[in-house]
Order: sequence, then C-alpha cells, then structure tokens
Amino acid sequence: MNHTLFCNFFKKYFFTIFLFSFILENKAQTFVNAPSKNFGNICASSNFNSYSVNFDFNGFSPGNIFTLEMSDPEGDFAKLTPITILSSQLSTSPGKITFKVPENITTGGKSYRLRIRTSSPAMTSSPTLPFHAYFWIYNDKINILDDGSGSLSICGSNGILAISEKSPSPLQHKGLKYIWKKDGIVIPNETESKLNIAQSGKYSVQIDYGNCNSTVGFIAYSQEVNVAFTNNSVPYSITSSLGTTVCPSNPTTLSTTAGQTYQWYIDSQANGNFVKIDGATSYSLKTANPGVYKVVISPGTVCESTSTNTITLQSTNFNLAIDAKSVNYLKKSEIININATTTAINPTYEWFLPGGSTPTSTVANFTVTNDANFKEGLYKLVVKQNDPSCVYTKTIQFKIIEGVESVNIPNVISPNDGNNENDTWILPIEYKNDSIEVLILDSYGKEVFKMKNYDDSWPESVIEVKDINPIYYYIISKDGSPLKKGSLTVLK
Repeated sequence: MNHTLFCNFFKKYFFTIFLFSFILENKAQTFVNAPSKNFGNICASSNFNSYSVNFDFNGFSPGNIFTLEMSDPEGDFAKLTPITILSSQLSTSPGKITFKVPENITTGGKSYRLRIRTSSPAMTSSPTLPFHAYFWIYNDKINILDDGSGSLSICGSNGILAISEKSPSPLQHKGLKYIWKKDGIVIPNETESKLNIAQSGKYSVQIDYGNCNSTVGFIAYSQEVNVAFTNNSVPYSITSSLGTTVCPSNPTTLSTTAGQTYQWYIDSQANGNFVKIDGATSYSLKTANPGVYKVVISPGTVCESTSTNTITLQSTNFNLAIDAKSVNYLKKSEIININATTTAINPTYEWFLPGGSTPTSTVANFTVTNDANFKEGLYKLVVKQNDPSCVYTKTIQFKIIEGVESVNIPNVISPNDGNNENDTWILPIEYKNDSIEVLILDSYGKEVFKMKNYDDSWPESVIEVKDINPIYYYIISKDGSPLKKGSLTVLK
C-alpha cells in the first residue's frame, strides 16, 4: 500500500471513530433527574398554597418543554392531579418550578409523587418518594354533641357520638375523613362523622389530614367528651336555636341531648293532645310551625324518658282576609269591590288577573267590572310582610265568573198541588237571553227540554207523578260553555 492510500484510509477511519464517540458522548449527557422537593409534605390552605421543586438536566434543545406532573393520591401517574404552575426557571440547570395544588377536598392522600416530563427529546424522570398532600378545606374547631359540660350520659348498652352541624362545622364539606380516639388512642377504621360506641371513656375526633395533622396551625380537632353508660332514663331539656318565636320563612332548630334514639311530638292546639311527627327521630328537629313540642328519648326501651320537658313556639304569622267569597258572580255591567285586611307588618299587595304574571293592582282594595275587558276565572292576592325580622308572603285565591249564585236557581217545582204556584221552573233574569241555553234531562239522561232565551215555560205539559217524585237534571250554558248544573225535583 502506498503512502497516499494509507493516509486517506487513516483519516477516514479516525473521523468515523471521532464522530461516533461525539454522538455517544452527547447522548450520554442528555438527562433529567428526579425533582428535589423544597418541602416535606403539602399542607395547603386558603392562606398558603405555594410549593417548589428543583431538578438537574442537560442536553435538551431550545424548543424542549419541561412539565411537572403530580400523581393521584395513590401515586398513579395515569391519573394526574391538576396542579397550577405559579412560576418557573428552566433556562439553566438546576431548573425550578413553583406550583399550587387544587384548593378543594380532592387534594387529600398519603402517596403523592412528582416527576418531570420533557418533550425534545421525550423523557420522563424518576419520581420523588411518596409524600402526603392535603388542602385544609376546613381548619376550625370541631364540636362533639354533648350535654354542654364536656360529658355525655348514654342510657342502655350503646350509643352514638356525632359532630355538631352548627356552623362552623366540617359537616358542611362532604367527603372528609375523620380520626376518632378513645382515651387518646386511635380507633381503627372509624373515619365517618358519627361513631357507634359501647364503652365508657374519653372520646375525641379530628379531621384526617395525614401528617399535616402535626403541622403548626392545624386546629381541626374536637373537645374531649367523657362518655358514661347508665341504665336509668337520661334527664334532658329542649332548646331552640332562634328562640321561641318563629317565622314561617325562617325555621328554628329544636335540639336535645345527643347520643340516643328519639321521637318528636307536637301539640298544635296546645290542648294536651300530642301527635307523633313522622320521621322526626334525630336529636334535633327543624320547624317553623307554632305549637308545643316534646321529645321522647330512647322510645320503646327500658331507658325511655319519662320527663315532661316541653317547649312552646309562638308564631309571627299574620292574618289575611278579603271581603269576597271563594266564588263570586257578576252580572253584566255589575261591579265588585274587594277589600283586603291584614295584620302583616308593613304589607305590600299584589292582585293578579286569571293567568296573569304581572300584578294589576298594588293597593289594599281591588275592583272588577263585568264589561268588555272582564276575565272570568281564578284571581289571586299576594300579601308580603316586610318586617326585617320576619319577611314572608301569604296568598288568597278566589273566583269571579259571570252569572248569579246557584242559590237563586230553584231546585223544586210542584205543578200538581192545585195552588197554581211554583208550577213551572222559573229562572233569574240573568239566565234569559239569546246567548244562554237551558237543557233539561230526565233521570236516564234523555233530553226532555232545550231552549235559548228561556221563558219559564217548563214543564210544558203535565208530568205524571206516581210513587216517587221524579228527578231531572239541568245544564245552563253560555255560548256552549256550562255556567250551572244541578238537579230539579218535581213534587206530587
């Protein structure tokens, strides 16, 4: 081999080896490490929700996108937690990303992990070790229902501890898990807001925020309640959250000692006649109805309460009346004036025509005239009491129709008594015009008479009466629409 060929071969071989080594070296330098947390656990709240991670990387193209991913509570990256990026520094290594977690109850678990995903080239870092993450959707004191002194006496062999619903209360947030303790020791597998118990002891509860429960600022725990079991009836009293005067639009809550079974009763007339309230079997009862209330604790058991403690609720209900009947009749061109009287405080009035959605009058009296604009049907009056302590409404409905009252239509005639009185069926003048038709049927439904502009001429011939007085039926119609229906008896 001559010298020139050898030199060319050597140069090509050396260049190939150099290029291959360069590619391998650069490929080996492209990496993204697992993120390093700048926190232990995530204990977010409405006052603080900002966490950051650092991560080393190398060899990525300028168009690469770094994405921070947070797993679900079990550490599964197939179901990502939707974190929000607050800021980032990704131009040089180490990179830094600051983020916040969802501010709701879905942020809650003990096995979250974080990782970095890249786009060019596509790579995924190793994840962090598992950590706890919670959003403190509720972080206030918890109150276990007791007798008001930190104790609870339960009659029988078992009972229930429950968290108060009175605000502030974690019960306003569905889905929270709890940790119950007896004598300072965690009770396994008890995570609900109520606890069935069968032993005396000191009980407490707190929200399960994992390791965040030991974080400075955590106060979502209860008082300690000293529970004792007894075989004697438990003394009790009834309290009302809004006092003893109730407004129909703002119910009060009656409550008694918790931890038992219950049945509530009401005496609406205050005459000693108590009636069971169906479904009222909790320690508390929401009501806006006046009356005398009592509750029986542990009904049907040896511990059934014998106390006669009651509470009487007075109502701020107002009276409302109108000087019109439920059904009112108007003749042509006749006028009816209707006046409303009420004991409502600072009342407002709204009168509605049949089918109307906008009030046609807003004063205490109302006038209807049977003219060309007259509307038959169901009228309505709505009165609102505008007392700041009790705002609510009452409604009265009444009918106004064209015609006269049926009491003026006779239902008996006596053509066979020989005194020449009441021999024919005589109608009021209001039913005698060309637009009104009279139809008379016998007891079998057969038509026996039909006339418009009735002239008081029925019966037109003698009606034979045997052992039983025959009964007929009439229909008085106007333009095809019935105005009156009734029966008519022919006496011997």
